[in-house]
Amino acid sequence: MNCHRVTRTESPLIQALTKRYQKGEPMPWRRVHSLPDHVYFDHRPHVGAGIVCQTCHGEIQSLAVVGQHMSMRMGACLSCHRKPGDALPKGSKIARGPEHCYACHR
Repeated sequence: MNCHRVTRTESPLIQALTKRYQKGEPMPWRRVHSLPDHVYFDHRPHVGAGIVCQTCHGEIQSLAVVGQHMSMRMGACLSCHRKPGDALPKGSKIARGPEHCYACHR
């Protein structure tokens, strides 16, 4: 709900999601990105670094249904971690993301 408290709140689907969340009801979930069990991904460091959702998810603000936009292969992640380029906001003090195994493998 971090995103949908403020994003597309007029959408009937998001309103239904909000109601379920507020009632504490479980959400039937359709996975968009599937990662192997040994891979760990956390949105928090990416959001905290100022990386916008569109970097990995595409132009989600204009999509009716979200789909997979980016390859979820290790090479795609490492290439961004090594050369984040436009993924980071201007003036960011972050030069690159972590490349050690434990950053993504648990």
